[in-house]
Amino acid sequence: MSDSDDRLKFSSIDPQYFEPLRRQKAFIIVFVVSAALSSLLLTYIASEKYEAGLTLFYRPQSVTSLGIKSDTQEAFGSPVPPAPFKIIGNTLRDAVTSDKILRPAVIELHLADPPDYSGDPWYSRWYSETKDALQDYVGKAWQLLKYGRIIERDRVTVMQNKLAQDIDIQSVDSYVFTLTARYKRPKLTAALVDRLGNRLVEWLREEDRSGGKARKEQLGLLMQGVGHDSQELRDEWQTLLAQNDLVNVSEETKQGVEQLSGLQVERIKVEGDIKAGQRRLNEIESRLELKGKATGGGVRAYIQPEDFKKLASEKLFAEIDQQGLIERRKTLDTSIAALEKKLRELPNVQVRLDQLNTQISSLDRGYTLLSDRYNEAQMNATEEHAEAKVLHAARVPEEPASPIKVYHVGLSLMLALLLGVGLVYLLSFLNLEIFFPASAPRGGLGDQRG
Repeated sequence: MSDSDDRLKFSSIDPQYFEPLRRQKAFIIVFVVSAALSSLLLTYIASEKYEAGLTLFYRPQSVTSLGIKSDTQEAFGSPVPPAPFKIIGNTLRDAVTSDKILRPAVIELHLADPPDYSGDPWYSRWYSETKDALQDYVGKAWQLLKYGRIIERDRVTVMQNKLAQDIDIQSVDSYVFTLTARYKRPKLTAALVDRLGNRLVEWLREEDRSGGKARKEQLGLLMQGVGHDSQELRDEWQTLLAQNDLVNVSEETKQGVEQLSGLQVERIKVEGDIKAGQRRLNEIESRLELKGKATGGGVRAYIQPEDFKKLASEKLFAEIDQQGLIERRKTLDTSIAALEKKLRELPNVQVRLDQLNTQISSLDRGYTLLSDRYNEAQMNATEEHAEAKVLHAARVPEEPASPIKVYHVGLSLMLALLLGVGLVYLLSFLNLEIFFPASAPRGGLGDQRG
């Protein structure tokens, strides 16, 4: 189809299709102008917001271990890949809008307090106070519609939630992040951004060291536990030696065997002395019995009275010596039995001492490894491994960032024009009279087509 055919087809459109627009042009003009004026009025009612921003430099760095294999994060058996810049930016944005950073800034800058317009001109103060009052009434009306009652909320929390929607952090795949915030007072906006940026940098540095601090505390507790267990084993080792009166088990075993041999030899000698003494007693008793028989039978005595007294005295001393030898033998038996018992227990004591030495050596090696890791964690807790700093302070904005009146009015004009034209055609098709009756004969598109 040629261009001439297209022009011919367009020129052949029936003008009656544009008749509703011509007849209701007053309605369309009023509708569009009223929508534009309403949009313009709403931009004056809505609070102007100023935008301020600053740039942050944040570059994470890896931590080098001092001769110790560092722990690596894994997921499903594979190392976790490094986080992209988008995730880092989202993390920073969530952190800066959290209670840790944003809430103290709101409190310190008194953003939740009623605004003070005392320094403004009377007309500006009246306009601002009226606008704030209107917004407050609208908010309470919405609460009544939503909850059926007015809820008194924490002003700090309310302001924090409002500011969180106007705070953003962006980065275009680089270590430079842009922190922006919007608020209705330009100086407070710049102060808010500066406060948030500085607190965010402090938080990043604190979090960079917090891992080392937590690791240090954990390793400190482990070292205390290992040291306590090692000391308990050493105390048991010392107690075991003290209970068995030992210094060196092998040396004590050697000396005990030699002592046992000496006691057994001495016992054999004592046993021989006891037998010899018993024979001596038997001989003395036999001679004394012979003297008694000779005296009682009336025969002549074979032993003189002096010799009898001497034999009786000798018997007494022999019995005393014999009793002493018997007691000596009992003492030797007791000593031999105790020494044999001790020698039988020495192998068990040696086994337990060897176990204790092995456990103490293992705990000492573990304590040394924990000490190395503790020193590394202490270094990580005091040093900063990531670079985080504010590149420049926020500048006080001179122009409001929103609302942009020309955008709102232009958009409302376009939407009102489309809606007005559509409404004209719809009501004309339904043969309904609009607010502004036309001078032409009544009848819609339906009548004309009929």
